[in-house]
Amino acid sequence: MQTAYLKAHYSSFFFKALFNLNKNKPGKLNKYIIDAHSFNVNVLPPNINKSQVNFSVVDNQILFGLSAITSIGETFAQNIIEERDRHGNFKNFNDFVERIGPSKSQIIALVKSGAIPTHNKKQFLIQYFKSQYEAREYKPVSTLPTKSKLLLEWDIDTEEYKIGRRVDKEAVLKIYNQKKKEVFDAEQKVRYQTYIDECNEKYLTDEQYWEFETMQFFISDENPFEEAYQIISDFDEVEVGEKCVVVGVISKIQKKKTKRGQQYAYINLYGTSLLECTVWPDALKKFGDLLVKGQQIAVLCKKDGDDKVIIDKIKPYKQWLDTIKSRKKHTKTF
Repeated sequence: MQTAYLKAHYSSFFFKALFNLNKNKPGKLNKYIIDAHSFNVNVLPPNINKSQVNFSVVDNQILFGLSAITSIGETFAQNIIEERDRHGNFKNFNDFVERIGPSKSQIIALVKSGAIPTHNKKQFLIQYFKSQYEAREYKPVSTLPTKSKLLLEWDIDTEEYKIGRRVDKEAVLKIYNQKKKEVFDAEQKVRYQTYIDECNEKYLTDEQYWEFETMQFFISDENPFEEAYQIISDFDEVEVGEKCVVVGVISKIQKKKTKRGQQYAYINLYGTSLLECTVWPDALKKFGDLLVKGQQIAVLCKKDGDDKVIIDKIKPYKQWLDTIKSRKKHTKTF
């Protein structure tokens, strides 16, 4: 049984490794986190009241640093720490917002990463978006359009509002404002729903990948690709132009056409890092049926940049993993 001393030793070792590692190399960070898990050293998600700017050790566990969260950065993380040191922990979300003044993107990143604790991240963000909506109020007008416009566009016959030979303009103005307000209120309902729909589409999809989106790791949940990381080459170490194998979950698919009208695709793949994968027409014809959002896949590809690859072959992840484990093939074989 592992002693507390050994756990403390390994915590310190992995902390130093994570602290000194360039946060722009998520593949290596993933490997260190998996290695830490193998020594029963937990990596905890960030927390605005506990985390430091960089990784730290708390009770022999590694605590994720605020600056490593996407959209946060060292300057903003330092502001959080300094404010916390001066005036104490943040009592709640409103207290945090009043004292720090975070941007919308920073709040979203902090919630998705778990740094702002909540039982339901999605519901929390929905309420936040609703609170940020700027509702409009109808302002009554004081002048009337022409009689013909009132009749044709608003179904208001001024003849019905005559007192003797004179039109009661106040009465007409009142009904005119009532009808305008009804139209205004209906438009505002559409405007509000459009705002909510846009927030949902832009920020609230793929909840199962939010941790990865903001931290480039699976921390709270079991990493589905942990076995693969022990087999495949470190993507950060692969030279541009070389072939390699990467694994991940398809989070986005965008299909386009070449100048000749042939269809190809771009996919976003969450794995050791977030990769943009190009699937040219030939590969798309062969493996297009595997390009399904949420599908776990393994791909043989050519590295085309720091976070880009060109796909050659695709297999379902578990099928590829079983084949590799049974045949003990080299990682560049497929």
